[in-house]
Amino acid sequence: MAVEVDEALDKHIGTFGKYQVLLVILLNFTYVFDAFHIMAPVFTALEPEHWCNTSVVQYVNCSHEQQMSFAIPKEKKEGDMVYKSCESFMCNYSVISEDEVCGPDVKQ
Repeated sequence: MAVEVDEALDKHIGTFGKYQVLLVILLNFTYVFDAFHIMAPVFTALEPEHWCNTSVVQYVNCSHEQQMSFAIPKEKKEGDMVYKSCESFMCNYSVISEDEVCGPDVKQ
């Protein structure tokens, strides 16, 4: 009668007991922290749209888009004209009028 490998191991080592359960739990607990590192780029890789502060022209009664077009230059990116993220025009905004920002016919 030949003894199979599984039977020999069960006889000498024993079956899956409390110690093995504890090892599985403790070793798998470390994978929780790996998941944070693996998932981090999903939440941190996207660069949100941002622009220079246009508060210097906020006192003018125009839409936000009109204020941005007056204060922030545009650039061509991927075929579209978009506002530059970290640049603004060098102007003395304290002497501008509402007509210069909004245009003479575009008042809110």
